[in-house]
Amino acid sequence: MCEENLWALWFQSVPGIGRKTIYRLEEKFGSLKQAAAAQEEELRQVLKPLQIESLRMFSQTPDGLLRQCERTGVKYVTVREGGFPNRLKEIPDPPYGIFIKGALPEGDRPTVAIIGARACSAYGRECARLMGSAAAAAGIWVISGMARGIDSISQSACLDAGGKSVAVLGCGADICYPPEERPLYERLVAEGGITSEYPLGMQPLNKNFPPRNRLISGLADLVLVIEAREKSGTLITVDMALEQGREVAVVPGRITDALSLGCHKLYSQGARIVISPQQMVEMVWEAFALRQKNGEYSPGRKAAAIAGNCAEEEKSTYDPYLSPFLNQLLPLLDTTPQSVEVLYRIFSENDGHADLPQFLTGLLELELAGKCRNVGGQFIKI
Repeated sequence: MCEENLWALWFQSVPGIGRKTIYRLEEKFGSLKQAAAAQEEELRQVLKPLQIESLRMFSQTPDGLLRQCERTGVKYVTVREGGFPNRLKEIPDPPYGIFIKGALPEGDRPTVAIIGARACSAYGRECARLMGSAAAAAGIWVISGMARGIDSISQSACLDAGGKSVAVLGCGADICYPPEERPLYERLVAEGGITSEYPLGMQPLNKNFPPRNRLISGLADLVLVIEAREKSGTLITVDMALEQGREVAVVPGRITDALSLGCHKLYSQGARIVISPQQMVEMVWEAFALRQKNGEYSPGRKAAAIAGNCAEEEKSTYDPYLSPFLNQLLPLLDTTPQSVEVLYRIFSENDGHADLPQFLTGLLELELAGKCRNVGGQFIKI
């Protein structure tokens, strides 16, 4: 790491010195190395008294901070370097530097931010899984915040399908938050990436998350919202996405659900609507194509091919590995949870011939075959 970047790492690690201050220091002194060598009287032209006191009390050295990064497997990249994501350079308020564990998507890879409610419904969880898996199949990176609910579910589904995902944290990149997502954190480091603009050791303070959200939307070609209440933190990310010129889309829900109000409000205000994973894939590639200047990529044709292949797969639900009876049951299942009573009534109304015990045995066999999931006595299609 060059000396100027070492001083950038140092300033960014000092408590109370934020990105805007670092940009002002660079502008005032010509370089951060010069700023570090400046007298206190000169620094007072840029810094507040508390910031100067923080500099005075900060005991770590640039070399020591670099060794800490190396020990934790974290890379520090500044906005002045080639490895800094171009997507983030373009946003109105770019970070001066970011900390990375693993990898970030190159500029030639399409990305989608999938965000939504932490306390999501079974419907929201299933939508998050479907969208995360579809993104992986289409070569699209999933960007999110690794939060409980929609964020972590979509990211896990993407990785499970062999895709790539990045979590943008509201704490240091060396800290797993929420702590129960440690398995996902480790998978992201190995199969995707973790990034943050906050220094190593920074705890997940509430004030960190709104600024963090601008990086989630900034790294995305499309921001997709799955379940959000009318007054939701998710909408902060949407506001930032719109300021950054990013496409915003929503997954609709039932009008009786409070978790759908935020999405429906966004739709009424002009957000696009996504009614299938294939449509999401097309929207991402379309948004990605608009960002390309050299004409090297043909995302529209690729999206059409993907959508066409998926459409062909959906024409028939018949599974040759299942018995004829189980293939009768398979079309009954949906991504909306349904009770045994409802499913059996639909089955009977469509000339199904089996008693209830046989029907229950069939649902159990479908669950064992990985075709559905039992959630509190209700069945959901996988």
